Amino acid sequence: MTDQEMRAALDRIIQRRDDIDDPNRYQLSDDPRDVLAYLRKHSRGMPEHVRRADVEDGLVLRVWLWWDGEAAELWLLDRADELAMNRRSVGARLGVATGQGLVDRRVHKRAMLSRATGIPAPAPASSARGREEWIAAHRRAVQAIASTLVEHRELADEEAAESLIEVRRDLHDDVCTPAGITVIDWAVTELAAVPAVAALPDSHPLRQAITAWAPLAAAFRRIPDR
Repeated sequence: MTDQEMRAALDRIIQRRDDIDDPNRYQLSDDPRDVLAYLRKHSRGMPEHVRRADVEDGLVLRVWLWWDGEAAELWLLDRADELAMNRRSVGARLGVATGQGLVDRRVHKRAMLSRATGIPAPAPASSARGREEWIAAHRRAVQAIASTLVEHRELADEEAAESLIEVRRDLHDDVCTPAGITVIDWAVTELAAVPAVAALPDSHPLRQAITAWAPLAAAFRRIPDR
């Protein structure tokens, strides 16, 4: 549903109300949400042909609003990924119970919007070229820390274990991407909060990896989008 189709439906609704001298016409705006609310409130007593046409055009507005909401959600999920926000906390707002479920939802919406528009959906800001260059320069250090996290996955709780599955997959595939950096950051944050991990001595390899990750992650976040 394109913006042009939505605008044409709005124009038809407004023109019909002009044609019948609707006394409430002055309350109509060009906001699809307001127009749908108007139709629900002021359809009683209108000629049947007007009500029928309003239903058809109202459905156009409703579909456009749905797609607009999907695009807005994808933008918000991309921003949450860029900010390395806790996936379970973000997913709870959407009724998604697991971190992996939120990842799958984001992938699905990007693919759906790409198919609908016929063009690739915009990549999240974390795909900026400056971050790719940073990864190329720090790949060895990043993967060494990731390996240590995976080697001690038996200490992870359920949430950290979900992140480590993705970290392990990237290591197996020898892949290092901005999205992968975000997942490692989640894993480190989640592991650090596990009591058994917090109780380890500072000399433990896992504790050392968590400590070494902090300046790397901070430097990665400081890279401006270009």
